Amino acid sequence: MSSADESAQELSSDNDTPQQSRASSRLQSQTPGTPRKRRRGESVEPARARRYYLEGKYNDAYRVLFNEDVGRVAARFEPEDALQHYTTQYGVSTWTSKEQATLFAALERLGKDDVAGIAQAVGTKSVTETHELLLQLKDAVTEKGDLGLTLHHVPAAIEVGQECNEELDVMAEALAWYQEQWEVNEERERYGDYWLITPVIAEDIEAAINGPSRAESTQPATPAEPGTPRTGPGIAG
Repeated sequence: MSSADESAQELSSDNDTPQQSRASSRLQSQTPGTPRKRRRGESVEPARARRYYLEGKYNDAYRVLFNEDVGRVAARFEPEDALQHYTTQYGVSTWTSKEQATLFAALERLGKDDVAGIAQAVGTKSVTETHELLLQLKDAVTEKGDLGLTLHHVPAAIEVGQECNEELDVMAEALAWYQEQWEVNEERERYGDYWLITPVIAEDIEAAINGPSRAESTQPATPAEPGTPRTGPGIAG
């Protein structure tokens, strides 16, 4: 065999190699066991999936509990309805039942050391008067000594498990979604189609404010006809 025939065979073998590799790759890509990319139609919109999920997780009892807790925090010093106080004189100051109830509520939340905060919560008594009453309460506890309290009188702490924490988080997220949807409906009823300022609506509002001349100037120019050179400065200009 001549050298020319040998070189021709080498060239033909080199040309066949990429074609064979491409053919094998096609065969591998069509293998049933190989995972394929998800089609666009198969993907679920995340917002819609989140809506369906949260709709099923919403619990109105959690909303009531949440509102009660928010109201308690907002009130800050909410007197106990079960406790009844009478107008009493402590030292030189006379304390009404409402003032005493507010003092004990503030004492429970702020602690005995925040005398100024307790006086501010009461509102009608000075820091000195509040401090005097707290001292009398302390002396009364010292005189009575041990009140006979045991662990039986103290409510035990309840440990919340991981599963309960996760469920509470989901309910909180569902409540936030419910509130968001309620606000959207309120805004839509109030402002109609303009409840949400999108870029398109913003352009319409800007055109309405600036007048027709501004709207016409913002419209795109008419495209040039085929074969007609465009006017205006070019690259060199």
